[in-house]
Amino acid sequence: MNTKITNRWLTLGLILVGANLRLPITMLPPLLTNLKQTLGLPASLAGFLTTIPLLMFALISPFAPRLSQRLGNEKVLFGFLILLAAGSYLRVIPTIWALMIGTGLIGIGIAGGNVLLPAIIKEQFPAKIAIKTTEYTVAMGLIASLGTGFSGHLANKISLMGSMAILSLVGLAGLFVWLLNLKKMPNQNTTTKLQNTTHKSVWRTGLAWWITLFFGLQSLLYYSLLT
Repeated sequence: MNTKITNRWLTLGLILVGANLRLPITMLPPLLTNLKQTLGLPASLAGFLTTIPLLMFALISPFAPRLSQRLGNEKVLFGFLILLAAGSYLRVIPTIWALMIGTGLIGIGIAGGNVLLPAIIKEQFPAKIAIKTTEYTVAMGLIASLGTGFSGHLANKISLMGSMAILSLVGLAGLFVWLLNLKKMPNQNTTTKLQNTTHKSVWRTGLAWWITLFFGLQSLLYYSLLT
């Protein structure tokens, strides 16, 4: 497979992974009423469904770079995608415990994608970082919006679990394409590069604190309105 075709498949993989970084969360709010009726889900747990992934973001994100230093960004991301897909279809089981555990696995998978996807773009497309970042972030926002718009409609037309299963096919597509790309990607020696490079601690960087504040407030608004 030549480089041009490989890059196209890699781009498709990046877009599909990006499409899964919000969809499993944004599909839930329109389904909350159905989940309460079908599973007997208490109101407190219904609100917690959109909180669990955010807790996973905070808990798992610091560990993703450490894993990637040992195994490589691409392989570690593949592992996170497996967890995301497994969690998505675990939620199809019509029980509260499956819904909660599946949402936790989804949060772990998305946390890994949030951290590793920009790093992979930087490694694999160093001359096209802005373009590739735009492609996956547009896919992330667009598919998330479509998921919010259609999940309730699908639940009414088909079934609650059928709606979740259909929308989760996006996760399987991303997992499949990433598997095809995994052996074809040029492997970057991330560990060596990190060991040979010294960086100023982000805890002592004023710009890092401003960026944290900006994106923290942005996320607060987004997920509060979503819920």
